[in-house]
Amino acid sequence: STGAVQKVLKPIDFTVDLDIPKNMLSAEARPKFSAKQRLYKLFAVVYHNGREATKGHYVTDVFHTGYGTWLHCDDSIISETSEQSLLNPSHNSTPYILFYRRCDTMVGMDRGALAGEKTK
Repeated sequence: STGAVQKVLKPIDFTVDLDIPKNMLSAEARPKFSAKQRLYKLFAVVYHNGREATKGHYVTDVFHTGYGTWLHCDDSIISETSEQSLLNPSHNSTPYILFYRRCDTMVGMDRGALAGEKTK
């Protein structure tokens, strides 16, 4: 070990919908959370672009509920992106932080927005 920092480049699989199985909860928590309270929706992903841990650039994809679409934020440049592209990032873009929100706390969103579909 040299004490140097090294970036983990292992690809990860993640989904927009996250269902926490009841058996993952502690015995004390199991009766406290209904199936609805264990459903989460991805609303942002922070990526690190670059091959080294000490160098690179951070960008974010975030779901905009008002537009009903995913937005890619790279400094001052904001552009629409697809759910498919955030689930399959390029080889030099590593998902760094995933942000999920419990579905039963999403007030004012219709089923289409919850599913990541464009609303008309």
